[in-house]
Order: sequence, then structure tokens, then C-alpha cells
Amino acid sequence: MDGGILNYQQNETFMKKLVFKTRSFKILLNLNEIIYFKLWQTKTKLHTFNSNFIINYNIKELILKLPQDSFIQIHRSCIVNIKHVNKYMISTDSYLVTDTGEKLSISRNFKHSFATKINQFHYPI
Repeated sequence: MDGGILNYQQNETFMKKLVFKTRSFKILLNLNEIIYFKLWQTKTKLHTFNSNFIINYNIKELILKLPQDSFIQIHRSCIVNIKHVNKYMISTDSYLVTDTGEKLSISRNFKHSFATKINQFHYPI
């Protein structure tokens, strides 16, 4: 089995899991466990609340395979889980802060798509 989305029944008992190949093993993660992906050397680093993994996928491959309702590319080297955006600033130096307190830059090429997506996902008060 190669890396990709495993589609389990979507009810209280089963959840969607993603399978990622690392150098030596495969990891299965719930969508909510993933905070973001960032280019690291020639590989991609997957960041979760508890661990980081170097996976055998590039950013272009990931953005095509990940669920579009949960993940958005914010830079040519970074994809974030929209559910883990704690705060953000859209300006000349746009950035976001994740639930873990990490500050990630939003490039000007992805600023508009991020602003559109975050406004669809969160309800402004």
C-alpha cells in the first residue's frame, strides 16, 4: 500500500486516516493530528502535536492529495491544517500562528486564497 488517504466509514467508530511513508516505516494519522507540513531539505517535515516526521512526499504532491476542506498551502514550502490556525495577520508581512504557537509566513502568492479559505471556515464576529 502506498501513501494516501484511507477511507474508513465516517461515523463515531471510524475516522479518516492518512498514511504517510517515512524512510523506514508508514505512519497513520487522523486529520486532526496534523498541524502543518514544511519543506525540509529535499523532503517534507510533517508536524503534529506530539512528534515531527520526515516524509517521502513533496509539497506539490501533498497539496493534490490532501483534503481541500482541511488543508491550504500558505507558501511554496508550507501547507497548514486550517483547523489549527489560532490567529493570523493579512498585511504586507502576512503570517499565522498555529495552536502550538508556531509562527508561519503566508507568502503574497497565497495570501488571497488563505484569506478566502479562512473566512469560509471560521465565522467572524
